[in-house]
Amino acid sequence: MRRKAKPTTPWFDADCRAIQRRARAAERRFRRTRSDVDRRSWVEQLKKTHALYEEKNERYWRDEITESKGNMKRLWRALSGVLGETSNDEPCVHTADDFAAFFTDKVDSVRASTAAMPLYDVPYKETPTLASWTAVTVDEVFFYKTSVYFNVAAKKLD
Repeated sequence: MRRKAKPTTPWFDADCRAIQRRARAAERRFRRTRSDVDRRSWVEQLKKTHALYEEKNERYWRDEITESKGNMKRLWRALSGVLGETSNDEPCVHTADDFAAFFTDKVDSVRASTAAMPLYDVPYKETPTLASWTAVTVDEVFFYKTSVYFNVAAKKLD
């Protein structure tokens, strides 16, 4: 039988393997008998398995964070392994000039491909400015505020 390669989980230990074996045995028993009792036993075993996995995972990461004691380099090394990032000590082959040249070429190619297109005529639209608004008195503000308040209050009573 071939095994599928999975990323290793550092918290997965002998307890996890044992409970996983019990869950698989319960599943095989259910599939063989198809009885409700064996199904309930299998489901209960799966719940225990997932609970143990969650507990082990949480405890492992809590301990990792605690053991780093503010050492960000150590903490990042642990987390980057989980995130699937590999350390790369090779120097970067790209330079700032390469970066600038790439975008210059990109802009030039976009301009060249759209050069034959007619210019879009943006219609002029007049927008109101603060100078065109009329001033409001304190009495008008009070009136509008109270009328809105009373309208809302009246609707709540309906």
